[in-house]
Amino acid sequence: AFWRDVRAALAGGVGVGAGAVVVAALALFALGLAGSDPSPVGRVMLAVAALALLALATCVALAAGAWEPRTGWRAAVGGLRDRLDADPVAALYTAGAVLALALLTWQLPPLAVPGLGLLALALVAVPERRRRGAEPVEGER
Repeated sequence: AFWRDVRAALAGGVGVGAGAVVVAALALFALGLAGSDPSPVGRVMLAVAALALLALATCVALAAGAWEPRTGWRAAVGGLRDRLDADPVAALYTAGAVLALALLTWQLPPLAVPGLGLLALALVAVPERRRRGAEPVEGER
């Protein structure tokens, strides 16, 4: 069952990954341009490009967290906007987890492995937080 899910994930995941790499390359190019511009416009462009990279990584992580073998990548990426509209705080929590992963990896590259585990934990825990808040816990008011 595991390898069947892996094959299903790779089928559409290659396209999602290729698209993410293209967008990330464009954002990195903008970061390079902004870093070479000493004017205030360069600083604004640097901030916008950095936020674009963060938004891209957050969206890819949220889509990966929503992926299921029976629905595939199209449904995971297509339903991203609806999930963000329903719970915008989830995007902030996930962006925090992505930033933590980036910081851990930047400080010591082998920490990327446990950092990815923390990101996976965040992708599982954040939607559960929303569901648990909607239902009162037995014995509490």
